[in-house]
This record gives sequence, C-alpha cells and structure tokens, in this order.
Amino acid sequence: MLILALAGLAGTMGACQGKEETEPEVQSPQPSVTAESEANQAEEEISGDNSEENAGLLSSEEILIRDPYVMTYDGKYYLYGTDGDTAFSGEMDSFHAYVSEDLENWEGPYTIYENDGSYWADAQYWAPEVYEKDGTFYFYGSMGGSSRENKGIVLFQSEDPLGPFEPVSDGTITPEDVDAIDAALYQEDGKTYMVYSHGKEGIFAVELNDSWDAYAGEPFKLFDVSGCGWATEAFEGMVLNDGPALYTTESGQLICFFSTMSDNGYRMGYAVSDNGSITGNWECTANQIQTETDGGHCMIFTNLDGKTMVSYHAPNENSHPVFQYLTEDAEGTILFTDTAA
Repeated sequence: MLILALAGLAGTMGACQGKEETEPEVQSPQPSVTAESEANQAEEEISGDNSEENAGLLSSEEILIRDPYVMTYDGKYYLYGTDGDTAFSGEMDSFHAYVSEDLENWEGPYTIYENDGSYWADAQYWAPEVYEKDGTFYFYGSMGGSSRENKGIVLFQSEDPLGPFEPVSDGTITPEDVDAIDAALYQEDGKTYMVYSHGKEGIFAVELNDSWDAYAGEPFKLFDVSGCGWATEAFEGMVLNDGPALYTTESGQLICFFSTMSDNGYRMGYAVSDNGSITGNWECTANQIQTETDGGHCMIFTNLDGKTMVSYHAPNENSHPVFQYLTEDAEGTILFTDTAA
C-alpha cells in the first residue's frame, strides 16, 4: 500500500476545559482543608485537565520547522520538516521527526538521519517527504554540499517511519548539473511521478521506475511560477518555484500548489492542468491562497477522520507548522480554513 500526501487531513485539536466552581450553600458545613483538597483533585480529574498527561510534549507553536510534511500511519501523525533554526545557517547534518495523535501535542524531536561525516551532503537538509509502500518508507530530502555546486534530491529508506534512514546511493536521484529541491510524489494511471522545483527554471516532473530510485523517462516542465502575475524576485533576480503539491479538486481539476515571494511576503498559489493530467498543459492562476500571515510550502494529507487537510509553515520568519482544512466554496475557489466543509 502506498501512502501519498495528496488527499485530506483534519485533526482533533483538543482543548482542556475546566469546570466552574459553585459557591456552597450557606446551610452547608464548610469542608475541612483535607476534604476541600480532595474535592478539588476530584474536580480536576472530572474536568479533563490533561496538562500532566501532556507534560514533556511540544505544541505545534513550539516546533520551529519549515516545509512541514505530515504522514498518517498506524493511527498517528508523523511530522517531518526543515529545521527552522538552522535552515539558512550553512552547515546541516540531520533530519528530525515528531509524532502526534491530535496534530497539537507532539512527541520528539526524533533524529531519523544523522550524517556521521562520511556522506557528501553537509548543507541544506531541506523539505523531507516520506511515503510508505509495502512496509518500506521512502524518504526524499533536498540536500546540498560544499563539494558540489547544485542542490539535489536524495532518496533514503527505512523499515520504520522514525528511521534510522539510510541513503540508497552515494549520489542524488537528480543529475548533478541540475539544481533541484522539494520533491513530491504523485501517481496517475499506474505510474509514479516525482514533481520538484528546478530552481529558477520552474516546476518539473519525471516518471520514476518501480523502485522509485531512478528516472524512467525524461523530465518535463509543468510551469513557471512567474506566470501567476503576482510573484516577485526573491534574490539575484530569481523568482522562487517552491514546494509543489498536487491535488485533484471536487470538480476533477488537477492543480499544483506552489510557494513564492510576493509584495506581501512568502505566499502560496496554484496552477491548473488543462486536461486533469500531469502531462497536460499547465497554466498558473492569479489566485493567491489567503492566510492570516505570510507562509507557505504546503502539502496535502488525509487526517485520521478522513478529512482533507493542508500543512504549511507560518509565519515565514520563526516558522512553525500550521494545519488547516482544504475546502472549496460554491465557485470552486480553493480555501484553507479552520473548520471542515
């Protein structure tokens, strides 16, 4: 079975509720200190106060990551991402993960891969995505190194969603002369495609072989984010083509989310295929996803209740993971909302 993050998520964001104490009747005798303490303790237990139960767990707001990716597996949520405090600091050497049952309280971080110094990649440990097939977990990471000019996409494997993961080869899936990041898998008509950012060139895709570790065809371009009309240059004249994530709408349209810079910060938009296929002609829309603050690099997943959800990092500085429902209004406009449709 293949678990792909292209179809829905929702979570019970449980909150503790306390019971309101009532004034004792005048006729009632005043309880002793011991009795009152016992009563308060019983009241706390009935009220569902789980602060002690959640001790040692991290809230979503306490997790500083970019490019959050969620995989649902065996009744739990597994959260992967780019370490927020070292994402742009130069050297990096590890990937981490968190585990939750409600998308709010998280165990971790767990180190799922750590470079012992023997692997070539020593920078840009970015945008991990993990997929399960037949009991094996396939982990695609975007990585760079001081020994090579371009970043590339590396495949790791493990028999456990928390690793340890090991690279399947000494190199990258993508050619060394190609600057590639942000891999996401997509399946159509029995074929598996890897969609990725080809730097300033645009969003590209390539069919993978049955082992998902090499190309089975030639890469082809889907679109260039600059076509949306609102993208602005990020640095050195470059328009970012970040974070592709494919999704089929209720009307059957195949769309691809992306992230880029704009006049109001790092934002998300989407392009549309003209025939519902990854091999169709793609066109960027002018639609910008409306969120409370700047942020981006979204992915789509199905929550434990079978609802379609989206994760992304926000704000763009000091980012933490945000989880919302992916919904559509009557006109088919894509919305990220705090409640399910």
